[in-house]
Amino acid sequence: MAQSSSDQPARGRGRPFAPGVSPNPGGRRAGALSFAERVRQRVDPDVLIDRAVSIISDPKTSKRDAVAAMAFLHATAWQKPAEKHEVAAVQPERVDEDAIADRLTDAELDALDELDRKRDEVLAAAAARDAAPRLPATTLVVDAEDER
Repeated sequence: MAQSSSDQPARGRGRPFAPGVSPNPGGRRAGALSFAERVRQRVDPDVLIDRAVSIISDPKTSKRDAVAAMAFLHATAWQKPAEKHEVAAVQPERVDEDAIADRLTDAELDALDELDRKRDEVLAAAAARDAAPRLPATTLVVDAEDER
């Protein structure tokens, strides 16, 4: 007997599988051809071109079909080639903090110290908030209703 939909866990839209869980753990079988490779094996490109040109040239063809045939020719004939870029790893330069501090005024250094202090306060508050036990949202709603 098939399980009801309420027995199965709900899957979110756009994320149908849990992170790190493959929907196809076995992967594609060895030697399997992609759809594009199978089409290339079975269809003569000249036949496709001739058919698209005949659709475009036929006065009885709807504009929608003619545009679709033109888009097909454009996408296949003038397809942008894949670009390859080589990126070399670059080591960042060492920042000489003392040299930078020497160029700042006392007021600028005081402002930086104040920003550091505020950042530390915010990080400490966030850590305390994350460490605090959380009540379920329904409990909070019930408490708010009881106060009325």
